[in-house]
Amino acid sequence: APRRSQPSAQTLLRASHRALRQPRAPRKPAGPAQDSGASGGAQARAQRLVTATKRVRANGSNTLPRSTGQRSLVPKTRAKNAWSSPGPSAPSSQHPRYLRLAAVMVARRAVALLAACAVGAARERGVAEVTTRTFEAATSKGTPLLLVFYAPWCGHCRRLDPVLQQLAGGDGDGAYEVARVDGTEHRVLAQRFGVRGFPSLYYIRSRSEVIAYDGGRGFAELDAFLRRGYKTWKRLSPLKSPFGPVGRAKGWCAAAGLAAFDAHARLATSLG
Repeated sequence: APRRSQPSAQTLLRASHRALRQPRAPRKPAGPAQDSGASGGAQARAQRLVTATKRVRANGSNTLPRSTGQRSLVPKTRAKNAWSSPGPSAPSSQHPRYLRLAAVMVARRAVALLAACAVGAARERGVAEVTTRTFEAATSKGTPLLLVFYAPWCGHCRRLDPVLQQLAGGDGDGAYEVARVDGTEHRVLAQRFGVRGFPSLYYIRSRSEVIAYDGGRGFAELDAFLRRGYKTWKRLSPLKSPFGPVGRAKGWCAAAGLAAFDAHARLATSLG
């Protein structure tokens, strides 16, 4: 086959000049269908982005759904204060559910406090304070009475007070009649019973049945004694009983002395 000759440099230069002198063909403009499609797609994407942003703000989050391809468009401070926005899921102290719960808790505590106060008041009312003037009325009711002589400075008497309050408040099988007498102030009444130390306990079932108790001073021991244990204890003899002849004589002497003292006090008040 004949060998083709290579173009010379002059030929190549002429061809390049011709190509440069020829004008370039203009680019075809985009058609109306292409413009409307592009603008429609951009508008759809913008509309989806706006809708997703509104949904994120309503839910209180700072992250857009992955379908939009955008994240963290809402400030992070919105997430920190998400509960501050009003809504049915916000655990605010003004929510009706939490207000009802707080009202129930306050009512329960008030009821418990009132019950404790009522029990304490009942116990305090149960332990009566008997004096020489009120002794006859306190022992003439016909109900069994536990009478305790005490002294204000006595430590054993102070430790016995809670036990007496429990007995009077009905912590055992039932409430008992319990009374106290200040033996340092009402000495005549203490002499009538023959008190030699504090505390001294006497169980008065009737005027003819008085028992001097010197057993254990705990709640269980006293409760067992007042319930059925007193049946095995020895009663005071008529000569030692505060309601016997000797005891009554002491009581009359004390009443006469108190009457004389009251008359003297009234006379001194009237004369100025």
